[in-house]
Amino acid sequence: MIFLVKNGGTKEIPTGFSWTTFFFAFLPALIRGDIKWGLVMLVGSVFTSGISSLVFPFIYNKLYIKNLIENGYIPKTEEDIDLLNQMDIRYPKEGKQKSEASIINSGKENNTIHSADELKKWMELLKDGSITKDEYESIKAKILQNN
Repeated sequence: MIFLVKNGGTKEIPTGFSWTTFFFAFLPALIRGDIKWGLVMLVGSVFTSGISSLVFPFIYNKLYIKNLIENGYIPKTEEDIDLLNQMDIRYPKEGKQKSEASIINSGKENNTIHSADELKKWMELLKDGSITKDEYESIKAKILQNN
């Protein structure tokens, strides 16, 4: 299992072979809200007379994790980063800090995010253990410095 965090919410994602995709084809993807891959699996099954349904269980969880990371989710712990790297999903050890910096910079460029809301979001990550107190203090200083 890998734990990914975004906006204070944590997702627990299974790794390896997807038994639910093996037994239920495209339905688990649709239930997870992964419309893109659910439709790809459905169309693939139709055009290959179901043969693609034997391939997707081996790759779907990895595709789902990559999609979540592309959409801004970050690993919760160092162990999660190590698991990602073992799965050949390259996520640098300093990736968490890079993600935090990119979120702060996007807030600076797009002034629609108020610094108090930003601090509240990082405080929630601190409370649920996703970041350390030192990381929080560093981010807090950057946010306050940018205003």
